[in-house]
Amino acid sequence: MDGLLNLKILVDVLGREPELPHRQAPFKCARRFFIRRNDDALPRRVPDEADAGRLVEAVPGIRVRVHLREGMRLSGLPDRASHGFGVADLRIGADDEDELVEKHHAAGMLDLGLAT
Repeated sequence: MDGLLNLKILVDVLGREPELPHRQAPFKCARRFFIRRNDDALPRRVPDEADAGRLVEAVPGIRVRVHLREGMRLSGLPDRASHGFGVADLRIGADDEDELVEKHHAAGMLDLGLAT
């Protein structure tokens, strides 16, 4: 998936012809998935870098960002919205939509260990 920051495109447009990448990315499509929880909880265990590394190794084209810290209640997260607590997000690259869905399901192996 070719992509640029919106700010870079804006700066390019204001000063010169924008330089947009074309077919230089390793994947044909990409998505960002948010892992949310509706009710407050206390993580029993928070995935560490080793856990994320195992997931990345098992599912190529995935990046994980966990927003929790050990002992932090979800209500203490800064990304709190009316539709829940932002626990983590996954950025997944794939060659097509079916592969994207398969990788998203495989990412379910990341144990967030949430207790209410």
